[in-house]
Amino acid sequence: MINIEKQIAETHRSVELSYKNIIARYAPLSDPHYLMSEPKRNFLQQLARTNNQTLALCNRGSGIYNFLHLRNNDYSQQFEEKVEMIRFLRLMHPDDLEHFQKAWQFVESFIQSKHSTRLINYALVFECRLKDDLEQYQRVMFKYKIILEDNEKRGQLLLFLRSVDGAIRHIPHREIYVIDVRNKTYVYSGKENVISNREKEVIQLSQKGLDSKEIAQKLFVSDETIRMHRKNAIRKLSLKDTGSVACYLMDMGVM
Repeated sequence: MINIEKQIAETHRSVELSYKNIIARYAPLSDPHYLMSEPKRNFLQQLARTNNQTLALCNRGSGIYNFLHLRNNDYSQQFEEKVEMIRFLRLMHPDDLEHFQKAWQFVESFIQSKHSTRLINYALVFECRLKDDLEQYQRVMFKYKIILEDNEKRGQLLLFLRSVDGAIRHIPHREIYVIDVRNKTYVYSGKENVISNREKEVIQLSQKGLDSKEIAQKLFVSDETIRMHRKNAIRKLSLKDTGSVACYLMDMGVM
């Protein structure tokens, strides 16, 4: 237990340092007391409800996650309206703390390589496990996104959380993705688990109700090729079916 608490404390310090370095390069996030306007919060809250996602505002000044919406039956008992980061980390699976830390270190280096005015175009996506209301660890997608206000002079970091529906394994992928939210493409991703453009196209057509034969005719390939693309997408994300894959990709922002 002592070792776990030490690991949590180390992760907390590392993430706080990464965020401090991030805001040093990105002025809109530098106000520690800023919370976005009520109309913007209401809009995002409604969006989270519609998409059945948990949504939090990250407040660097107080080290607190301000939750605007909690997905039913996920964390409503674990999280209150305001949660300190240290408690948030205690709800994370101990084996995932290092990955959470690496994700923040990665985004710090990514920001250094990009012009600051373009950062609102990107979202950071990765997975960790969180303890739900039943005290069970669930595979969860983390999605961080910057929102700006006041003529882009001030902004806030948003965190969207969504339990991975249809998971056939509960150990999260150790990939880190950067998504360009404008054109729904991967800017950065691991090579092993990234969904190819053709696989994404097959999943999209499947969601429109086309079967393998119809998709094959539309794409001028064989039925077997379409089945292979379906299987590959399901395998890469460790999900049970193409419907779950479609939900995952839409939550990521690439479909």
